[in-house]
Amino acid sequence: AVLITPDTTYVGSAAIRKGFEGAFQMFPKDSTTYQVVKTVIKNDLAYVIWSSKSPKLALTYATDSFIIQDGKIIRQTYAGH
Repeated sequence: AVLITPDTTYVGSAAIRKGFEGAFQMFPKDSTTYQVVKTVIKNDLAYVIWSSKSPKLALTYATDSFIIQDGKIIRQTYAGH
């Protein structure tokens, strides 16, 4: 599995898990709002536009794309502003 972000490319489940652990710290569950703006799914590709605000970070525009095979995400990209 591969996750590409503006800052880092994570390869493998362990590296991706570590990257998400850091991201989740920026978005505490009890004080974060999240809005999905658009979702498109075509075959093995999913694309999501979203925004979020937490005490530590505000993303006015963020996007993820996913390639999914056999029910698992094998590629993901992320960008946010």
